[in-house]
Amino acid sequence: MKILYLGLLILLLSACGIDKETTVAPPQSSINNLGELDTTFNGNGYLSIGGSAGGSANDQIFDITVDSLDRVIAVGQSINGSGDSDMTVWRLTASGALDTTFDSDGVFVHDGAGGGSGNDIAYAVAVDSSDNIYVTGTSLNGGGDFDMVVWKLTSSGALDTTFNGTGVFTHDNAAGGNIHDQGSAITLDSTGRVLVAGFSDRVGSNRDMAVWRLTTNGALDTTFSLDNDGIFTHNNAAGGNDDDNGNAIAVDSAGNVIVVGRSTSAANLGDMAVWKLTDAGVLDSSFNGTGIFTHDGAAGFSGFDSAEDIAIDASGRYLITGYSRNTSGNNDMVIWKVLPTGALDTTFDADGVVISDVSSFVGGSTNDAGQGLILDSQGRIVVVGSGNSDMCVWRYTAAGALDTNFNSDGFFSHDSAAGGFAADGALGVVEDSFNRLYIGGQSENNSNDLDATFWRIK
Repeated sequence: MKILYLGLLILLLSACGIDKETTVAPPQSSINNLGELDTTFNGNGYLSIGGSAGGSANDQIFDITVDSLDRVIAVGQSINGSGDSDMTVWRLTASGALDTTFDSDGVFVHDGAGGGSGNDIAYAVAVDSSDNIYVTGTSLNGGGDFDMVVWKLTSSGALDTTFNGTGVFTHDNAAGGNIHDQGSAITLDSTGRVLVAGFSDRVGSNRDMAVWRLTTNGALDTTFSLDNDGIFTHNNAAGGNDDDNGNAIAVDSAGNVIVVGRSTSAANLGDMAVWKLTDAGVLDSSFNGTGIFTHDGAAGFSGFDSAEDIAIDASGRYLITGYSRNTSGNNDMVIWKVLPTGALDTTFDADGVVISDVSSFVGGSTNDAGQGLILDSQGRIVVVGSGNSDMCVWRYTAAGALDTNFNSDGFFSHDSAAGGFAADGALGVVEDSFNRLYIGGQSENNSNDLDATFWRIK
C-alpha cells in the first residue's frame, strides 16, 4: 500500500510540473565565515577573467561591491586591442558566472571619457538603493594629462544619461596645476550625493588631496567647500608641503566626510593621514584640533606609512588599514583605530595599532599590505591585501586580536588562482546578505599577464 501511495505521489508531482532535481534551496546564512574557499562559487571558490576589453594583457580589479540582489560588481581596468586600458565593470551572479543581463555579456567597458585616446581606469565603485552603479577613476584627456571621472551606469549596464546628460562627469585642475586629477574612492551620502576622494596636481607638480561632491544629477555641488565650488583640496597634512593623496572615503552618521591616505612629511617621507571634513566641506577642528590626524612608524621604521581603506564602527570610531615599513626594510600590514576626536584608540590592542607580518604565517620576507577593510555582520574586522605575493585575508576581533575561529589562526592566503605563481593580491572586499565574503583583485596567469580575479570565502 505504501508503494502505491508513493507511486501516486510521484505522478502527482510530475503532473503539477514540480521538478525536485532542479529545485535548489537558497544558501544557508553563515555568521562564522570559517576562512575557507566556498566551492559553490564557480566550482572552486574563485574565478579569473582576462581579455575583457579585447586585448591580451592585464585585467585588474581595484574595488568590489554587491547590489541589493547579491550580484557581485567589480571595477578596474582591462587592456584593449590597441594596448591601452579601458575602464571595466564586471557583474557576476552569485554562482560565479558573468551576468548576461548586464550589458548582454556581464562586462561593461568604456574609454575616451576625458576626450583623449589613451588610458581609462576605474578605481572604486558604489551602488545606490536602485542598484545604479557609480564608478570613479581617471581618463586621459586631449591635452595629454588625466582627468578625474565619475561614470553612472543603470542596473542593466548602460550609461545613465540623466547623470550630467551623458552618464559621465569629468573634472581637471582641481588644485590649480592643470596636470593630473584622479578619483581613487567613491561613496554616496544619505541624500544620494556623490563624494569622490583622490588627488589633483597643483603648481610645481606637487599633489594635493582632493574631494569632489556632486549632486544627484551629476553637477558639482556648490554648497560644498569654502569656495562654493564643490571641491576641497589640501596639501601639507604631514608637514612636507609635497604630495598628499586621498585613498578612501566614508561618511559618518552626522554627515561628516572622512578621507584617509598618505601625506609627505617634513623629512620627505610618507605618513598615514586622516582628514575630517564637515558636511559643508571644511576641515572639522574638533578632530585633533585641526581636522587632520597623521601617524608614522607604526611598524618600527619612521616615514613609510600609508592608509588605504576605512570603515566606521557603530560607535563612530575609524578602522583604517594600510601598510608601514618595518626595521627590516619591508612593509607590514597595519590596522589603526582612531577615535572620532582624532586620537588613537588605546583600547584597541593597547595602543590603537595592530601590525601583521605575513612571514609569521607563511615564511618569506616580502612586502605586506592591507588594501581593503570591512566590518562584517558580527562587527569583526576583515582586511584583505597581499603578502608573500599571495592574496591575503586577515580577520580580527573588535579588540584587535586575530580571530582564531577564522581558518584556525585568523589568516587565509591563496595563490595561483589564474594559473601562474608570481602575483596574487586583493584590493577590495565586501560581505553579501548571506555573510559570504567576496574578494576582488588580480592573479598572474601562465602568460605572465594579470587576470581580474574573484574569490569567495565561506
